[in-house]
Amino acid sequence: DITSIYFLDLPGPPRIGFAGAVGLWKTSDGGQSWNKVWTSGPNDGFVTDIFFRDSLTGWFSQCVLPNEYGCFKTTDGGATWHRLPVLGCAWGVYYSAFSNRLMLAMDSAAEFSTDFGDTWQALPFTSAVGFSFSSNSNGIVTTANPDTTFVSLWTSDGGIHWNDGDLHSLYYFWQPLAIPGTSICFA
Repeated sequence: DITSIYFLDLPGPPRIGFAGAVGLWKTSDGGQSWNKVWTSGPNDGFVTDIFFRDSLTGWFSQCVLPNEYGCFKTTDGGATWHRLPVLGCAWGVYYSAFSNRLMLAMDSAAEFSTDFGDTWQALPFTSAVGFSFSSNSNGIVTTANPDTTFVSLWTSDGGIHWNDGDLHSLYYFWQPLAIPGTSICFA
């Protein structure tokens, strides 16, 4: 089962992309052929989200229960991957060039890094499912409050500050979607 798909935003038609499942595959010909570039551990964790800062540096989040490493990084365009020092089931990953923040959405925490994942600090909410940005500075995150009300939060400064999005529900919001170049967001 494919759990995440990501193509690098390069000039021309999409060529370099990744497909996550129980493992990670890469294509350099627009999806005509795929090569496995990462294999999950013995507990069969699956890739939940993929994001690239540029053509060489990228991350993917992973969920393996109970509490195994949830984020991996590449600096060679996805040929090799290494674990980052974060523990937990991760659902989403996003890097904002505007704020130089790598953000990770997890079951029991939400964290950010200003050194591409070497060290982590807590975001101001207790858990998160995913991030989506319509520009480098404007984005949305779906999260849960301590009272188990699920909410959306928004930012206009690349994830430095988060504001209540006035969207509250007793049901879980999954991956949000912010439409690039607009102020339209979906959860």
